[in-house]
Order: sequence, then structure tokens, then C-alpha cells
Amino acid sequence: MSKQKVQGPYIGSNAVVAETARVEGEARVNGSARVDGEARVDGEARVDGKARVTGSAHITGKARVTESAWVRGSAQVTDSAHITGKARVRGSAQVTDSAVVAGKARVTESAWVRGSAQVGDSAHITGKAVVTDSARIRGSAQVTDLAVVAGEARVTDSARIRGLAQVTDLAVVAGAAAVGGSVQITGKAVICGDGRVSKPGDYLVLGPSLISHRHITAHRDEKIGVRVNAGCFTGTIDEFAAAAERKHAKDPQQLAQYKRFAKFFCEHFAAMDAAE
Repeated sequence: MSKQKVQGPYIGSNAVVAETARVEGEARVNGSARVDGEARVDGEARVDGKARVTGSAHITGKARVTESAWVRGSAQVTDSAHITGKARVRGSAQVTDSAVVAGKARVTESAWVRGSAQVGDSAHITGKAVVTDSARIRGSAQVTDLAVVAGEARVTDSARIRGLAQVTDLAVVAGAAAVGGSVQITGKAVICGDGRVSKPGDYLVLGPSLISHRHITAHRDEKIGVRVNAGCFTGTIDEFAAAAERKHAKDPQQLAQYKRFAKFFCEHFAAMDAAE
């Protein structure tokens, strides 16, 4: 004889639901979790571990808030989203779909994390920023203002995406790089080091290369002027040309292509400088 499904909300013996908070539907509050203020947990949502839901926050759908995570203010966590670790979601922020916010990450103000995006470590999504699709934000990276990170883009280390900037496709922004203005970082671009990109001419991607089929990115850099990123290599245009000479001395076609790339990078940024 099959067990009949238990209907209605469940509040564990060590959990606390206080003030005017409500647990409704088939929601579960377990462990030593606490739901208070005017918060609501409904649908098939779960609040477990030492998690807290407070203020007028709303956890619904099949969303989960677990471990020591804290959702407060008027934040919303819906669908199958998961807030875990010591993550914080506050203000009027939203985490929806199957997005995950973990570690010590923060999603604040009116930011929105959606799709299957993941935000972890000590990353901070704030302002009206949007992180969507399969994007990954790690390290102490920040996505602020009206910026968008989408596609399979990666933002990590202490990188900053701000203004109206967009990072999409397979692009990577890492190191101490800052991307702002209304620029779009797309394709297979890699912005790292002390990169500074705020307009289209601040970076250039060439490729694919003949042997590795990789794409080579050159971009403005606060410390070295122009930085070239090619696989594991990162350095100045002159250093890129010298590395190509050493590595591809016996492959004249690949060497010639990299020399053309280096020349084109020099000409491009010289033209940008002249235009300013």
C-alpha cells in the first residue's frame, strides 16, 4: 500500500517561525532555520539548516535556502533557485529559475540572478545588474549598475563589470580588470590583468590561430598599456611577438600569422590613440 502524500506546510521541531511570518502550501522549514518578520515561505519551497528568511522576503516555487544563507528585505527567491553556504540576498533582489548563489556571495539592491547562472565565493551582484543564462561569477568579482553577464561568460578574481557593460557568449573577465561604459565583451574575448575596457576600441579579438585554433585578445591595460592574451600567455605586444618567435620558429606559417596579429594590434591601438 503506497504512502499518501502529506499535504500542507511543515515546521520542524527546532525551526522558528516568528512574528507575522507565514509558511504555507507544501513548504518546509527544517533544522534550526528561522523565518520571521513578514516573510513568506510557500509553494514547495524549503528552508533548512541554519538559514534565515526575514523582513518581507518571499521564498516560493521549489526554491531552497540552506546552510547559513540569509534572505531578507523584500528579496524574492523563486522557481528552483538555491541560496546556500553563507550567501546573502537582500534589498529587492531576485534569484529565479535554477540559479545558485553560494559561498559568501551577495545579491543586493535590485539585482537579478536567473537562468542557470551561478554566483559564488565572495562575488557581489548589485544595483540593477543581471546575471543570466549559464554565466558564472566567482572570486571577489563585482557586477554593478545596469551591467549584464550572460551566455557562458565567466567573471572572476577581483574583476568589475559596471555601467551598461555586457559580457556575453564565452567571454572571460578576470584578474583586476574593469569593464564599464556601454561596451560589449563578446565571443571568446579574454580581458584580464589590469585591463580597462569601456568602449569598443579598447579591445580586439583575432583568430582562430592556424594550429591551436584559439582566439587572441588584445586590450587596454592600466599597467602595461596594451595586454595580449593567448592561451596561457599574457603580456605586452612585444612580448607576444617574442614568444611567438621562440615557440613557432619551426612553423613559418603560424609564426607569420602571429606576426600579422602583433602588427595589427599595434596599428589598431595607435589609431585609437590618434583618434583621441
